[in-house]
Amino acid sequence: MFQGGPIFQLINAIRDGDIAGVVGYLSLIVVILLVAFPLHELAHAVTADKLGDDTPRLNGRITLNPFKHLSLLGSLLFLTLGFGWATTPINPMNFRGNWRMKHALVAVAGPIANLLLAVIFAIVYRVVEGSAAGESFVAAVVLIVCQLAVRINLFLAFFNLIPFPPLDGATILLAFASDGVRGLFQQFSQYSFYVIMLLSFSGLLSTIVNVLVNPPVRALFNILIP
Repeated sequence: MFQGGPIFQLINAIRDGDIAGVVGYLSLIVVILLVAFPLHELAHAVTADKLGDDTPRLNGRITLNPFKHLSLLGSLLFLTLGFGWATTPINPMNFRGNWRMKHALVAVAGPIANLLLAVIFAIVYRVVEGSAAGESFVAAVVLIVCQLAVRINLFLAFFNLIPFPPLDGATILLAFASDGVRGLFQQFSQYSFYVIMLLSFSGLLSTIVNVLVNPPVRALFNILIP
């Protein structure tokens, strides 16, 4: 989730002739909608499929096609408000064995995918930075995109680990919770979207992010992109 409505920021950058801004906001949109969101969801889909739930496969989600994973509403809200999501249909009852733990494994697969993407983009960054063409304009754009991609994927990984429905962290936590707690979470999850929107517009979400998400993101970013 990113605040600020990147499509409007991109339009403003184009209007102002801000090339760095155009590259930055366009990269933000492309990386999130065509890489970070889809591969996060693909990781959920593949893991669920391997653990016995064919729901993602039946819905055409075992694919690298990013548009199969994106939510139209989630994408539009991301572009206009900076708050968005993608989804993967899963039926935990189809999992073999301990379905709660299998559901948790599916949930954690998404953040792990984002962490791996961050590492891959960091490797590309270091290779380009150390290459003979590292001073060219194209190399400069690649470096900007890679830095942004590392930060985005780290953010998505740690943000999704917050134990708040419908984030992956809630699913992971519920694998170890009692039936009573699970029931309360399921009831609350009906209103979680509205709660997140309220937290976002009130500014409280930024505080939560600053406390829980930004510290590990900064720490890992400084390791990957020294």
